Amino acid sequence: EASTSTLGFIRDGTLHTPVLEAGILAGITRALVMGRIAPALGLRVNETTLRPEDLAGMEEAFLMSTTRDLVPVALIDGLRFRVGPTTVTARLKAAFIDYARAEAARHLQRRV
Repeated sequence: EASTSTLGFIRDGTLHTPVLEAGILAGITRALVMGRIAPALGLRVNETTLRPEDLAGMEEAFLMSTTRDLVPVALIDGLRFRVGPTTVTARLKAAFIDYARAEAARHLQRRV
């Protein structure tokens, strides 16, 4: 999954994600979450260099993947992150699914 996913973190209402130069995937899901979904939910987006010591200050963590959309992460190297239905990650995931369904419906209508 690592080769087809990228990471996102939440802290203080901001989505933090590594810069592309860190070697992460410049995926469609990442682009949509950063460019449309997060801002529509009122989240700031911070594309930055993240070091292992930065993770301790993050509240939530998640994977972004074309095949699995957003997947919450509860634990990385012993660090615990919030997961559950009331998290920012859950809101992002729901908004992403809504967006994908609306786009699919729009494309189907064009074909009819």
